[in-house]
Amino acid sequence: MNNNYVRRTALASLMLAGAAIGAIGSASAADLKAPAYVAPFSWSGCYVGGYGGWSTANTWTSTDLGSGPTALFSPLGYNPWSYSENSSFLGGGTVGCNWQPWAGTGLVLGVEGEAGYFQLSGSALEPNSGNVIGSSKLGTGYGLVAGRIGWAFYERLLIFGKVGVAFYDSTATVIDTSGPDHITATGSKSQSPLAVGGGIEYAMTDHWTGKAEYMFLDSSSSYNACGVDSVLGQTFCWAQSPSPIHLVKFGLNYKF
Repeated sequence: MNNNYVRRTALASLMLAGAAIGAIGSASAADLKAPAYVAPFSWSGCYVGGYGGWSTANTWTSTDLGSGPTALFSPLGYNPWSYSENSSFLGGGTVGCNWQPWAGTGLVLGVEGEAGYFQLSGSALEPNSGNVIGSSKLGTGYGLVAGRIGWAFYERLLIFGKVGVAFYDSTATVIDTSGPDHITATGSKSQSPLAVGGGIEYAMTDHWTGKAEYMFLDSSSSYNACGVDSVLGQTFCWAQSPSPIHLVKFGLNYKF
């Protein structure tokens, strides 16, 4: 066999083997390469969202003033009496911003505002009188501004507390049907009670979060519902002490 042919064949075999070894080495190096870096989820940023749920209030109190500058109306002392408002659908929208000040820690600070709807109303007969009916209404539209503080677990699970101020209107009516001069006493007041509560929020993706939340709106300011007896010309008043309100909400937010 020709020696040149043998040398050429051996050289070609060595070159092919080298190429194969190089390819295998490159593939192995690629397999050993570190995975791409994925940044940890951060709660920092602003968001908008919506929510639904229900509201309830259960301790509205009316008190017949009965004497003093409002004149004597109930010498038998028909007061006070309390009743519950009905439960109501609750819904609205939210806007807020969070700040996670130190990377790698769970502390999350934020501020949040919401505007929505609830309408709580109720009525009851004044005990022992048989002819005096009190009724009341809380809300329709309402607003709430609050600060938030929370702690993130496993990056995406946030447990938080809230404290702020709520805003809504309240109205009350007391009707006396005892005589020909039926008295209708009315009163209203814009309320701004303390709002406290908390909840849990979970980041389903980098932009979408879902939450469940409870808020307690403290007893708002008392006021009088007054009316004039058209026959006697006297003014009669009943003090109104609005009920605290409980809100339960489930919502979805989009984080920018």
